[in-house]
Order: sequence, then C-alpha cells, then structure tokens
Amino acid sequence: MIHHEFGSKALINKLHMMGHCVSYDEVRQFLTSVAADQLQRSKGVYIPNGLTRTTEHGIIDAAIDNFDQNEETLDGKNTTHSMAIVVYRRGDVATAHNPIPRIPERSLHALDSCDLDNEEVQRYIKPGRRSEPPAVLPQILKSDRTKAQAAEGQDLLWKVSRIMKEEQRIPGWSAFNAYLSTSDIPLTTVQYMPFIRASPSDLSTIYTALLQLTQLAQELGQRHILVTADLAIYSKAQQIMWSKPEALDGKITMRIGGMHVTMAFLASIGKVYADGGLFDMITESGVYADATAQQMLQGKQLTRGVRSIKVVSEALFRLFWMALDSWLNKKGQSPLSAEQEHLLRDVQHAFHGNNQVSARQFLSEVETDLPDLRRKIQQFSESGVQQSATFKYWLNFLKGADLLLRMLRSEREANFDLHLNCMSEAIPWFRAAGRMNYAKYMPVYIAEMKALEKSQPDSYKFMREGGFVVRRSDERNFNCVATDQALEQTINREGKGQGGIIGFTLRKGALKRWLITRHVTSEYCDAMTELCDAAAHAPKSHKEHGAARMDRDERETIKIMEFVQDRQNPFDLEKVPDELINITSGQVASQKVAKDLSSFLEDGEKLNANFIDERLKSDRPKSFWDPEKRQKLATFTDMIACIATSKSKKLQMDSDVLFRRLLAVSKQRDVSLENVMRHELAAVPPSLFYDDGAMRKTTKADLAKKLESVVEVMQELSDTTEKSAYFIDGMAMLQSLHDSAFQTFRSTVLDPAAVSLSSGSTA
Repeated sequence: MIHHEFGSKALINKLHMMGHCVSYDEVRQFLTSVAADQLQRSKGVYIPNGLTRTTEHGIIDAAIDNFDQNEETLDGKNTTHSMAIVVYRRGDVATAHNPIPRIPERSLHALDSCDLDNEEVQRYIKPGRRSEPPAVLPQILKSDRTKAQAAEGQDLLWKVSRIMKEEQRIPGWSAFNAYLSTSDIPLTTVQYMPFIRASPSDLSTIYTALLQLTQLAQELGQRHILVTADLAIYSKAQQIMWSKPEALDGKITMRIGGMHVTMAFLASIGKVYADGGLFDMITESGVYADATAQQMLQGKQLTRGVRSIKVVSEALFRLFWMALDSWLNKKGQSPLSAEQEHLLRDVQHAFHGNNQVSARQFLSEVETDLPDLRRKIQQFSESGVQQSATFKYWLNFLKGADLLLRMLRSEREANFDLHLNCMSEAIPWFRAAGRMNYAKYMPVYIAEMKALEKSQPDSYKFMREGGFVVRRSDERNFNCVATDQALEQTINREGKGQGGIIGFTLRKGALKRWLITRHVTSEYCDAMTELCDAAAHAPKSHKEHGAARMDRDERETIKIMEFVQDRQNPFDLEKVPDELINITSGQVASQKVAKDLSSFLEDGEKLNANFIDERLKSDRPKSFWDPEKRQKLATFTDMIACIATSKSKKLQMDSDVLFRRLLAVSKQRDVSLENVMRHELAAVPPSLFYDDGAMRKTTKADLAKKLESVVEVMQELSDTTEKSAYFIDGMAMLQSLHDSAFQTFRSTVLDPAAVSLSSGSTA
C-alpha cells in the first residue's frame, strides 16, 4: 500500500526496521514476480488480470492518449513520449488467485526477457490518397429538442430553487443533482496496458495500439471494440480506419473523448464572450485572478472553467429573472404562482433537513407547471431579442451555459442519446469560434455512433446502457466521467504523481513492472482501506453541499450580479440600449462586430449545413480533405485601432503593451523615470478613451459622491455681492418631481408650474 501511494523506498525500509512491513527488496521482488507471471501467461497478447471472457464480465472498451514526461536529461534528448492505453471493464469478476512463482533474480533484467510478441511498433504504410469518410445523411445530425427538454427542466428547477431563498440552502449544480439522482450505473475497473514507446502522433504508433486492442478483444471473445481518444489521435485513427486495413476493418470504432469536447466548447464560449464583458466580469468582480481567467476561457482548466460558467450564468439568470418579473408585473402576471413559490420554499427546507424523498416530491410537483413558466420565459425572450442586440447576445450566452450543463449531465447520468444530441448542438459554436477540426469531425462522429445501431447492435446497446462513460466510485450518484477523463485521472495522473513512474521512465523493465502490477497494488490498497474501515469515516456528502462551499458560491454569484447591475443589466428592457455594447465598459460594437456577434449561431448552422452538403454526402462535390476557410468571427478585440496594416498582418495598438515597452525603452536609454511618468505613455488618454478611440462609460454618481464629500451641501442659495455662477442640473430637477405632474408633452404645456420648470431647466 505504501509503495502504491508514495513509491518511497526510504519510507518502506524505515517501517521495515520498526517491524511493520517487509523490506523494499522483498516488495520489488514480489512485484517483479507478478509482472513476469502476467507476461508468461499472456502468450504473446497481454491480457490484464481480471479479464477473462466477455460472457463473464461483459463488453470491454478502451481509451488511448499520449503520455509525455520531459525528464532532466543532459542533452534534452531521450525524453518520454509514449502511447498510454487503458481498458475498461464493468461489473465484478471472480478470479482465482493462482500461486505466483518467485523469481530468484532481484534484477529487473528478468522482465526484459519477457517481451510481448506485439510490443514492437507495427509500421503503417499510408495509401497514395487519403480515403473519404462514409456518407452522412443530414437528417440524422439534427438535434432533437424533445431529448433536451427533460434536462433543461431539471436545470431550470435548480436555478429557480436557488432564487427563492431567505438563506441559501440549495447546493451547487453537481451536488443538487447528486442528491436527487437515482441512476445506478455499474462500477468500472481500469486496467493498464503496456506503453508503446514511440511518438503518439505517429500513424504507425496509433496503428499498433489499435492492433493490440483488436487482438485483446478477440482473445476475450469480443468481435468489436470501442476506442476513445482526443481529437488529435482520433483524426489520425480515422484516417487509418477509412483506408479499411484488413486487420482492423469492422473490428474497431473510434470515439471522440467527451472531456476534450467540453474543453473545446469552453474555449468556444471564451472566444465569443471573453472580450464582450465576460473576462472583466469574472476578474474585476474579484472572483478569479486574471491569469486564471485567461486560461479558463481558453479551455485549459476544465474544473475551474466549468465552475466559472456556472457562477456567471447563474448570476445573469437572476438578473434575467428580475427583468422577467418586472415585465410580467406590468401585465398583471408573475413568473410563479403562490403555490409554486411555497413548494420551492419547501424544497429549501427539505434540503436543509436532508430529506431526499420530500425534495424529490416537491420538485416533481413544481415540474408539472414548468410548461407555463417556459412559455412566459419564451415570450419575454422574444420581446427582448426584437428590442436589443445586447439582450440577444447575452441570451445566447445563457443558452451556451445551459448546453454546457447538458453535456456534463449526459456523462454524469450516462445518457447516450442526450450526449449525441448535445454534440449536434455544439457544432455551430465550434464553427463560430473557428474550432475547425471539431466542427469537421463532429458530424462524422455522430453519424458513426448512430450507425452502430445496425452495424454493431451489441456495442450500441452497450453505450446506451452507460458504456460510453466510467464510474469509479459508488459513494454517490451522478458521478460518471468521460472515458478520456478517466484515463487522465488514472494512468496519466498516477504515472506523474507519488508512487508513479517519475525517475525510471527510461528503464524498460521498471516501467513495464509498474504498468503490469499497478492493478495488483491497487487491490492491496483497497484491502488496507477496508481493514482500517477508512470508508466509514470518509465524507458521504458532495463537496458542493458543504456550508462553506455554498456560502462562497452564493457570495461570488452576488458579486457578479452587483458588478453587472452597476454597469448595464443586459436583460433590463427599460435601460438596455438597442445596439450591441460591452456591458462592463459600455463600448458600442462596430457594425461588423455587431453583425457577427448577433448572428454567430445562425451563421454556424449554415456553415455546418454547407459542409455536410459539399463534403459528406454520397454525391459530394468536394473532398473531405480539401482545405477549408476558417470562420473569422469579429469580436470586440477587432475594434482596437490599427496603426499599421499589410497584406500579411495587422499591427494593432494595445495601450498596456505600449506602456510597458516605453518604460523598458526609458530604462535602456537612461531617461529619468520621473520625466517619463509625467506622460500617459498611450496613443489616447486611457482614463477617458478605449484603444479604438471610443469614450469610456463611467458611473457619474461616483464623481458626485466625491464632490459632495469635500463641499458643503446647501438647500438654499445665499445672496452674494461677488461675481458667481450657478450650474443647475435641470434633468435632475425634473426627475425629482413626481411623475404624475406631467405624463405627456401636452400636460407639460398646460401646467404652468411644469412650463416654468421646463423653461428654467432649458435655460
């Protein structure tokens, strides 16, 4: 157990000297004996311990990914770049524990003589011309709104439940669904295959990995196997599969990893909304640091990125709800009935009292009236879209955030139909954000998955029963993850952490021993955990269900709400401008930017339809491999003024960069910093204008408060003989009066008091 968790020779030997365990040499010799026994019994095709026949434990699937480790070598060469392979098995299998012959040698050379017959890379010879993918019928790629409505309803209930609060007792999205979920997916066992020590991006390496998995499936009596990979490997694997090599044809179907799709979708949201106010929203409100926010909106930090979208979307939905309530009140209506509000408060109390049965019952009663609430939301949304481009822009953000939650839900609940539906809905976003490879391969992926219903019915049934995700713990529900994410959490993370392979990645025998015996040491860890009864003391509730986490989520949601309200609520129909603006800065979008950002989803759908007609139909006029022009979406960043242009590139003026460079130049040329700092070091005054020359939007009340703090406020103007001037804010005087005094221009003319005030303010 200590070897598995920490990989520390010194710790094991110290405990051995105190009489608590065997020596490190004995542990090493035992694991070497286990590895040699495994390889000897494999007879050329390595079969991890616990895999017998598919008739006993069901269908297996696999995932492949690159494993990179940049060791500190003297010349920078011979670093580790390998292909990692894991195999997933569902359910439990009773395996006999056969005696393991003890290897007398302490050296790892014993493993070097136990090579597998297929351990060497098999060369793949590319055909002269790349093969085309199978024809795709456009109708099977259309998203089905009925499949998304149930998930949308559950997410809407969560958001509305968190609004109806005196004290926040509803946890975050993940904990809320984990608390209510009743789905029961079998646990998955993760088995490691030996690394393929070659470049994972090479076609021959990918071909070798697919051959190994095909041979493994055949040894287990399985005719077809599903293999998951990230897009970089998936695209090259499909290039191999479409050439129909005899050893693989009809035996493997490739899948795109759901985790990598989610990261690409986060990057797409960041591309469209980061400079439209999203980045300022999460940084200037103090919720996230600048560098972290940049990483998240580029799709590089999955967990933080998903949480940031959840927090922002919830804050904006509450502002949307406030505007909806105001809009309905003018019509004598309200979003929810008194009975529904009472039920939602009962839901709060049920969560606070840890009563799952009552919480499910109350939510199901509220859910029966959801169609009426959806109708009101739809009417308000249509009214806002017709009135304001800013309203439409941020309404699309809420739709994108809802799609992100549905993508995650499809994996957490192992809902394969919802998964494919979300993939279809994500394609326009990939097109709009210029994620061309995802937009290109996603229709092929969806079509191949749906085609399995006829070509490989067992594999299709396997995925519909939850085989496209991995569940590694039964502590709670709603905890399945994508197969590529499970690979990252197991072999990639364990290999680079404590007890991993750092330090011996270049030693063939030690690396092979670690891979082949990892599941053995995992069993010892589980046995030790059970012996210590550690599971009984482990926290059973979701981490988002803790009081501290709920308080933090609520505080940060309110921070973003207040930040947006101090500037411009995009859903307030009484104040939101008709044109598209950056709601955090007030910057008005140019005509080109406004056109692109207002119709990016519609444009993405059209581009996707054209791509399918031209490159994926049976009578396609263009090849799938022909170069495709990247979609160049104009965003607020493109409004930065250019100081020089050429055919090859455009030089834009960034005040921050200009400021840093001028400071560096002043230091190099030994110029007095005091003289340098007397100037603004920018092309335009940054306190008043943006880089494109547009004036900054500020809060005038802030200036008024500062002026009031240094002057004496007088209710009446005093007489004075000195020359003086009085400035009167006529509009402020008018607004201070009761609005019943003048409702129209006619009433102001007929009312003498209003006339005098009006003429005075004009003067």
